[in-house]
Amino acid sequence: MKHSVASYNTKKSLAEALKKLLLTNNLDHISITDIVTEAGVNRKTFYYHFSDIYELIAWILRTEVMENLINFDILSDYRKGIKFVMDYVEKYQDIIVSVAESSARSQIRDLLCDGIRASLVVSIGEVEDVRGEEFEEGFRDFLTEFFTEAIAGMIARWAEDPERRSRAQIESYLTQIFDQTVNNLKQI
Repeated sequence: MKHSVASYNTKKSLAEALKKLLLTNNLDHISITDIVTEAGVNRKTFYYHFSDIYELIAWILRTEVMENLINFDILSDYRKGIKFVMDYVEKYQDIIVSVAESSARSQIRDLLCDGIRASLVVSIGEVEDVRGEEFEEGFRDFLTEFFTEAIAGMIARWAEDPERRSRAQIESYLTQIFDQTVNNLKQI
C-alpha cells in the first residue's frame, strides 16, 4: 500500500510540475528535464512512471477528469457532470489552451474524446435500461460518436475563446440539449 501511495504522490508531483510549466510555455517547448527539475526528481523517476510527456498528460486527464465523469449517473447527474467539466476547463484554461496550441493537439483531443465516449456508453446503457430494450447497435454507436464530438468540440472552443459565449450560456445549452435528448431517447 505504501508503494502505491508513494507512486501516486510522485505522479501527482510530476503532473503539478507540468501544469505549472504549461502556464508560461507551450507544450512543444517543455522537456522532461524541465518537468523533473520543477518537480524536484530525477529523469529515472519520470521514466519509471511515464514513457513520455503525452503519457503524463493522459494520466492527468484520466485521474482529474475522466474518472470523475464516469462516476456520474448521467441520467440524474448530467448537470453536475457538465458543471464539473466547465469548472475544470475554467480552472485550467491557460493550460488547456497551451496544450491545444501544441503539436499534440489531436492526441490530447483523442484522450478527451475517449473519456467522454466512455461516459456516454454508460449513459446510453442507462437509457436502454429505462426503456427496457437496447438500441440498434449502429444507432448506439452513432449516438455515442455524435455526442462525443459535439461535447468535446464545444468545450474546446469555449476553452480557446471564452468570450465567444459565456460559461452560463454553454452550461444552459448543454443542459437543454441533454434534457430533451434523454427524454426523447427514453421514448424511442
